[in-house]
Amino acid sequence: MPEESVSFLFKQSEARARAGSGSRFETYSLFGLPELREEGLPVSEFEFGRPSRLQRYLASALRRWCSFFYNNGGNFQGILPRLRELRKSRAIVATSNSVGITVLFLKKWGFLQTPMLVISVGLELHAKRPSARRRKRLKALFDRADTILVFTNAERRYLAEEFGMPAEKIVARPFGIASPALPDSAGYGGEEWDLLSVGADWMRDFPLLVKWGREHPEISIRMVVESSRLDTLGDLPSNISVETDLPLEKVFDRLARSKAVVIPVKQNPYTAGTTFLIHSLARGRPTLVARTEAIDDDYQLQDGRHCLFYKPGDEVGFDRGLSLLTALSDEQRAEMGAH
Repeated sequence: MPEESVSFLFKQSEARARAGSGSRFETYSLFGLPELREEGLPVSEFEFGRPSRLQRYLASALRRWCSFFYNNGGNFQGILPRLRELRKSRAIVATSNSVGITVLFLKKWGFLQTPMLVISVGLELHAKRPSARRRKRLKALFDRADTILVFTNAERRYLAEEFGMPAEKIVARPFGIASPALPDSAGYGGEEWDLLSVGADWMRDFPLLVKWGREHPEISIRMVVESSRLDTLGDLPSNISVETDLPLEKVFDRLARSKAVVIPVKQNPYTAGTTFLIHSLARGRPTLVARTEAIDDDYQLQDGRHCLFYKPGDEVGFDRGLSLLTALSDEQRAEMGAH
């Protein structure tokens, strides 16, 4: 890690590992680091270290402490071995609550004095509807951040009103993806499924889609989910097929081979559903998506023009939306895709 650079800290994931290995489609998970680097700005990815035996004991104790007080144990095992190098950073960008809580805790106790931008996504869910006492603890911890970045105005309001975080510190910006990381906008061809649904987060309302699919056996549906979600789907009818843990290149292949996209999402104030919505619209696929607070507040999309909406949890609206989506003619699909 170059000295005097801005250090980006990531929660480790397969997507980021693929991005580091050269997958251009996965670079969206690096929160702008490649684009900032191309502009010549002094940014670098922080590399986690391998702890010594003493550091493992200390990291384990700190993890238990943070799990009790903040409901998130953080990543002390990766950060403690390279704390000295991290202290030399010009600034820190913590891109998840997990690493954010770690560096904020270290700053609280004087081990870091570095300016920090913390990206928070779904803190209220990660905290499992925290008690007033835990909200107070999290608020005191996040006060150590210089800036808190969230991706929806709804989440900004939630953190300010429910957690009491200073509104002037919280910046809301809609989540976006740089153009080179988007699928191409080629037309239709080789279609194998009427509907495609993709998602990994726990706000996906897949049972709603499975129920609808069981009632409409004439509609073929392909689902791409995390393997951890399989047990929640139950017995699937023959018109629904499932794949798990696909890299984005293969997801985009499935997108190209589907007539339309459905993104069932439960109500939430953060960005659940928006990543694949951006992917689907970039590919020009007609899409039905739940109109959550995030999408309603932060994206200028017109119902019936750019995509179709339904109210989260509304089975009647969901059925109506899918009936409209699957009844679109080739010309209507092309027109919506172009918009």
